[in-house]
Parts: sequence; structure tokens; C-alpha cells
Amino acid sequence: GRLEAVFASFCDGQNTMNGKSFAKMSRDANLLDPKLSGTDVDLTFAKIKTKTGRRITFIQFLDGLNIFAQKKGVGVDEINQRVLECSGPVLSGTKAEANKFHDDKSLYTGMHAPPGSLLSRTESRKFQRMGTIMTPDGKEADSDFLEAHFGDALKRTFEDYCDNPGGDSMDGKSFTKLAKDCDLLDATLTATDVDIAFAKVKKHDTRRITYLQFLEGLVMLASKKKMSLEEITSKVKASLGPILMGTVAEANKFHDDKSLYTGVHARGGPSIVDDSGAVDLSKHLDRSPSDIRGVKRYQD
Repeated sequence: GRLEAVFASFCDGQNTMNGKSFAKMSRDANLLDPKLSGTDVDLTFAKIKTKTGRRITFIQFLDGLNIFAQKKGVGVDEINQRVLECSGPVLSGTKAEANKFHDDKSLYTGMHAPPGSLLSRTESRKFQRMGTIMTPDGKEADSDFLEAHFGDALKRTFEDYCDNPGGDSMDGKSFTKLAKDCDLLDATLTATDVDIAFAKVKKHDTRRITYLQFLEGLVMLASKKKMSLEEITSKVKASLGPILMGTVAEANKFHDDKSLYTGVHARGGPSIVDDSGAVDLSKHLDRSPSDIRGVKRYQD
């Protein structure tokens, strides 16, 4: 009855028990001691199972408990009572210790940061040290102030650096190129600073910035360089668009001087049309009508 129920609870849903579950039952029932070791349990299992089998039945399980009683020098009823007290497998696991960097989501950085917290703590403190730019009336400059005072000229430059149709948004690569082309980068404002400014002004779920966000980025760059709004906007307005750089090949007389050409290139180069009158495979093929045996059909 009850002993068979305990046996079934260690059988993993089957009607027989394997060696691993037999050993676990011994541990959970507190049967192991100096007189009965884990090795003794394994040897007992090997003794009671069939020669070719890997699992034991309930009758074989009872035989194993009798061997345990003999090995420990106690009555079989005492062994049975311990197994009944066990009542089933004891499940245990490792509980992770508290870790503030995992448990406190406000400390998440990078792509794991919650919405509205795009920068790491180090980067956030870095931008807090930049300070702010004040307008002539003592207020903090924002995108509305920039648009009202410098909107048209800055918008033309913004559109020149937008690589999408319509010129209504800019990616981080173009924002950094604008800073380079306008000579904004120096020891106080590095390319990394520009990338951080871009990450701060853009939305969490996008990779591009609008015109107003572009103006907010300029406010950050000016603050980092400790420049006035007039200075940084004048540099941006003076831009004529992206500066395209390319590699110019060195002079090569064998390519540039056509009088040195030899072979077919000295006579105008190769041609895909052959006008020499040479016979090719197409001139050997007769595609005129014929019957099924290949005899030509001549018209009268």
C-alpha cells in the first residue's frame, strides 16, 4: 500500500525504478551512514536487478530494502518506516544570491536600459558635467530657441547631410561626419562625444534623429566645447554639404600614353563583333525545314 506509493513516486511516471532514483531514495530516506555508503547502494541495485535489465520492480525494491537492513544491522521494519517517512523525492536547488546589478532595473545600461535611460551612468554623468548654454535673456537654450533664431540656414545644412529621400532624418554616421566637416572635433570634443550626444537626443526605438533633435544635439556639442551658440551655428551654416574624399591614382605612362600600347590595344582594342569573315559554328548549321528523318524539304 503506502510503501508501494513511495516506490511509485520515485519511478518517474513508470512502474519500475532506475539506479539513479534508487540511490536518491536512499539519500532522501536518510539511510546512508558509515555502515551503508552510496557505493553499497549501487552494489545492492546491481545485485537485485536482472542481468540484462536497468530497472527494478517493486518486489526487487523490497529485496533491496532487506539487504539494507542486513547491511546496517537493523530490522527491516525500521528501514521500511524510514522510507514511509520520506513520502517522496525531496527536490532541492541552488538559490541565487541577491545581485543589485540584476535585480535593480534602474541600473541597467546600454540596450538593456529601460526606455528614457539610453546612456550608461558614466555617460550620463559625463553629459551632466557639460553644463548648459544660456540664451541672452537668461534661459536655457533649447531646440525651439535655435529654430527661431537660426532655423533656415541650419535646416539647409541638416538636409544636405540626410541620406534618406526627403531629407527629414539623419543617422549617427551623418551626424558625426557633419561634426568633422565643420571642424568641430578637437581635444575637447571627440567623435565619441558626438556619438554619445546622438544617442541622448534620439528616441529609444529609432536610429535616426529629426531636425529638432539635431538642434538639441548642437546644443550639447556647443556646451561640451564651451562655445557660444553663434560660434557653433556659424560653423554649421558655413558648410557647403558633405565633403567627399577619394583616392587619386598616380600617373602611369603605360596607361596614360596610348603610343605605348601594344597588341590588340594598339589597334583600338578588342571587339565583341567579328567582321573578319571567319567561319563559326552558326554557319555550319542548316536550320531549313526537314522531315522526321532529316531529309530537306525543298519548295518547288
